[in-house]
Amino acid sequence: MRVRQPTIEGILSAITNLIPPILYPSLRTILIKTLQLGPLPNHVGFIMDGNRRFSRQAGLPLEDGHRAGFEALKRILELLLRLEVPNVTVYAFAIGNFKRPPEEVSKLMDLARTKLVQICEKGQLLDRYGIRVVVIGRKDLLPPDIKESVMKVEEMTANNKKGCLNVAFPYSSQEEIATAICRTAMDTISHQKPTSYVVTKSHSNHGTLKS
Repeated sequence: MRVRQPTIEGILSAITNLIPPILYPSLRTILIKTLQLGPLPNHVGFIMDGNRRFSRQAGLPLEDGHRAGFEALKRILELLLRLEVPNVTVYAFAIGNFKRPPEEVSKLMDLARTKLVQICEKGQLLDRYGIRVVVIGRKDLLPPDIKESVMKVEEMTANNKKGCLNVAFPYSSQEEIATAICRTAMDTISHQKPTSYVVTKSHSNHGTLKS
């Protein structure tokens, strides 16, 4: 009989199950205070992934999996803001995701519109922490109503000065690199400067991330 070796994930899950839920808030506060004692990053980025896999494993509709993913994002974001990490980038929707079934894409767009506006409203998460939102990526690919919501969110948070949340929506790292290279090449031509100078001096200006 083959004995299955315990995984780190399994061990952590077992330990978590031993902790009474009533202690979670206190433990979270202790964790935050502990992390604040050490050096903290200026910018944290993460990719939202695994919602569909979670839905299948839990036997839930895809929409519920994506909704659970947003709630997880909200919890992590609040943790980072409590730690006073000023800049966060969320890879929320890849350009390739438009190839998914139209119904799933439509529900993802609706979820993004309602939830993003929700956390920006007066008294909500981003308003409380003074964080502005910058939506980066190929916004020209978004449906008109979603683009309108994106503009609304950016306007609602424009005067927040304590930090920045970059939402990559829709976004592709290949697209970002290609755009930066094209703009660098155009700078080389228009300014008659050596390519090495342009790349060194202006490449960072051609990206879309804000901080």
